[in-house]
Amino acid sequence: MLSYQRPTKTSAPVITLRDGSSWCRIYTTPGTLYYREVPSRTDNGRLYTYEVKGWSPDDNPEKGMALDTLLATERVLVRFCDNKGLQRLAGTPDEFLLFSYEFDTQSDVPDQRGYTITVSGSTTTRAPYAA
Repeated sequence: MLSYQRPTKTSAPVITLRDGSSWCRIYTTPGTLYYREVPSRTDNGRLYTYEVKGWSPDDNPEKGMALDTLLATERVLVRFCDNKGLQRLAGTPDEFLLFSYEFDTQSDVPDQRGYTITVSGSTTTRAPYAA
């Protein structure tokens, strides 16, 4: 990431990626994607814990390699679009999130193989709405 302009009351966050960095779009089955934000108080102030999770069907070598590349990425931001079309941006360059996945063949249901995708972590600021 090249730069990150924090959101204000009148503007969304602005992110400029450095050369070689990119956004990655992950398809999830409708009805399986969710966003959870849990605020809490700590001795050091407020903390927001995030989890974005969904089911991404199918499996092939290209998808597996792309997910492994994301798994190796240490700093992840997530732009999440909810079922009403509102977008949030969770994570910052200093307080990044982590990517993980679980592969499952669901052997009792033929052709139902794929990945449960999760992006999670904590920040000291609430995830702003994105433009």
